[in-house]
Amino acid sequence: MNLQIEEHLILGLFLVLFLGIKGLFKRIQIAPVVGFLLFGWGVRLFDERFLFITPKIALFLENLSKIGLILLLFQIGLEAHVKKLLTLLPKVWLIALGNVIFSILPCIFVSLFFGFSLNASLFIALVLLATSIAVSAAALRKGELAESKTGALMLDLSLIDDLAAIFFMILLFHGLNEEPFYSLALPVFLLTLALFALFCYLFSSFIEPLLMQKLIRYEKMPDSMISVIGMGLIIASIAALLNFSLAIGAFFAGMAFSRDPKAVKMDASMQAIFDFFIPFFFFYVGYRISLPAMEGSWLFFMAILGAAILGKLIGNYYPARWSHLSVHTSLLIAVSRLPRAEASIIVLDFASQKQVLSQGVYSALSLTILFTSLLTPFGVRLVRRLKPLSSV
Repeated sequence: MNLQIEEHLILGLFLVLFLGIKGLFKRIQIAPVVGFLLFGWGVRLFDERFLFITPKIALFLENLSKIGLILLLFQIGLEAHVKKLLTLLPKVWLIALGNVIFSILPCIFVSLFFGFSLNASLFIALVLLATSIAVSAAALRKGELAESKTGALMLDLSLIDDLAAIFFMILLFHGLNEEPFYSLALPVFLLTLALFALFCYLFSSFIEPLLMQKLIRYEKMPDSMISVIGMGLIIASIAALLNFSLAIGAFFAGMAFSRDPKAVKMDASMQAIFDFFIPFFFFYVGYRISLPAMEGSWLFFMAILGAAILGKLIGNYYPARWSHLSVHTSLLIAVSRLPRAEASIIVLDFASQKQVLSQGVYSALSLTILFTSLLTPFGVRLVRRLKPLSSV
């Protein structure tokens, strides 16, 4: 793509600003994801007045955001540790189930009340199901709570949310959204999904260990890192050939490498590539927020924001208490699961691509994600003041 000097300048400024935003938001204990979203929204507001983002640079930013989405899903899959979560699930199933039910049902009821179709209501609920691991971790880091048993439990529960949201998203996009429920499309899709998951499991168990052994022996960093990403893209492409998206394939590819400690350790080496591309995805989501498009949707925004907050608080606090956790720990878990970001934005972006949600609803949900992410650090700090960290 032949970019003009002005467009090169904008891209260079963005890369520098991304690093500045990352450092600033980490310092104030808010996940950089929130900063990238706010930056994208700010650029959109500024561009609506001065029109400095040309169509060519907008297309280039969109393409970078697509690469960022693929790498983000690969990263989420890489951090999944499925065996660990399966071991954890019997201990926390009540909290996980309560969170799913009370995150989804209130949002479905609110959406149906405002006249949305059942399909659109399901997508809206899925957007607000997942919990942001990055926002929760940033909010919990102070006082080393993230390294405590309570903090580890919160982060593991957040990952369960993300996996549930991504699975339901795949189900809706490739099954119920395309064919009637009674058709063969859903069983065929589930069979294809199961076979692809089996392929990833076999790759993870038998092929990947041999490949990693050879890579570590014959390739130095960052060559081995690039090889891992290359193999991940091959698996993602196989998923695309099976009518999954390339991004969803990248998620499965990350999960295929997640069982290997050597591959997970490489995640730190991959961070430079992640830091280059992933911010463009969050930036572009923020850039697409349009306040004029929300005309007539403000009441829905306030209602869905209330449902998103109350659903998480009720759906996590009471199951945690029923699981014999203390009042303080239960309240910490409930508040730390308020934020939505990574997986929520992924579901929102996919729903937008499928044209299930209008621009106004997209903007309303994006603002809901921003508000819940901004509220969480303050909520966690308030709860932590109720009881000393040593007693958690």
